[in-house]
Amino acid sequence: MGGRKLSCAGRTLSASLLAGLLTLLGAPSAGRAEQFVLFDVTFTFTQANAVNATPSKSHFYVRSQMNPSRPKDWTAPIDYRNGTVHIRTDVIDKPAGSVATGWTLCYIPYKGIGSGYGCTGTGAYTEKGVFDRDVTMTSWWQNQDIVWSQGIQGMDLVLKDDKGVFSHLRPDPEHFFPTKMRITMIQVSAGAKYDPSKVPNIDPVVGGDGGAAPDGGASDVDMGTPEDAGATGSGGSGATGTGGAGTGEPTGSGGAIGTGGGSVSSGGSGGSASGSGGAGGPGISPGEPATGGCTVAARDRAPAALGLMAALGFVALVIIRRRRR
Repeated sequence: MGGRKLSCAGRTLSASLLAGLLTLLGAPSAGRAEQFVLFDVTFTFTQANAVNATPSKSHFYVRSQMNPSRPKDWTAPIDYRNGTVHIRTDVIDKPAGSVATGWTLCYIPYKGIGSGYGCTGTGAYTEKGVFDRDVTMTSWWQNQDIVWSQGIQGMDLVLKDDKGVFSHLRPDPEHFFPTKMRITMIQVSAGAKYDPSKVPNIDPVVGGDGGAAPDGGASDVDMGTPEDAGATGSGGSGATGTGGAGTGEPTGSGGAIGTGGGSVSSGGSGGSASGSGGAGGPGISPGEPATGGCTVAARDRAPAALGLMAALGFVALVIIRRRRR
């Protein structure tokens, strides 16, 4: 029987609308900040701690204090690799003298490329206080030497002066030790903004956003890279040397990492995952003819329309509920 027909254009429009709403439903709502605390440690660092630190001096190692709920993959489903890191430096106690001091903060991955690690920093500070700064994850030294899809196993915190000289090599240790610190690093996803209200047990920001802050606040003075003061160690097969502790010291601060250091023959895991989702696309369903498949008889239109309306209503209801939360 000849009846009215639903055009291919109208059908495509309805399908596109449904697909768009479903995509919106699956994506994070606009303005929703995705972030997590990588670590939050409070510690006292003495000259003895710096001199006796192993495998590298002037290093404070963060391993067991890492957030156990940190993601394994920093690239998906949430992109932290291309986001920012918020660094909160709380200098609880520091020797008098206003000598510029700072910490190099090195990411130690489960798997690395090349040198197998990379470092950002707190910036230099001269007095006690709380200093906050945001750093883009693609801007700091050797950030590309980490396989981000494999995650981060620990952090190395390295105490230096504002020229990048390791604290244990300074001729005036009384200006560096002892010091009491609380350092917190918060990872923020790409496109999101750091939200301090989501970080437990912190006070409002004092100081600047990494710029020169009043009263000896943290600044963007280059704290140097880990190997500035001396040789970095190869660490042997599969080891990463995240920076020698001083002139002539060949050891690397990261110690051996099972699959991370040395050469990486594959060039970094995750490369073969490109094109994920590329096999999608509605195509033509098996029940449709190869030709003339863009029309549906009028008698078939009503059930399809009702089903589409029900799906749209459900999607709208879920979106409304999510936005109310």
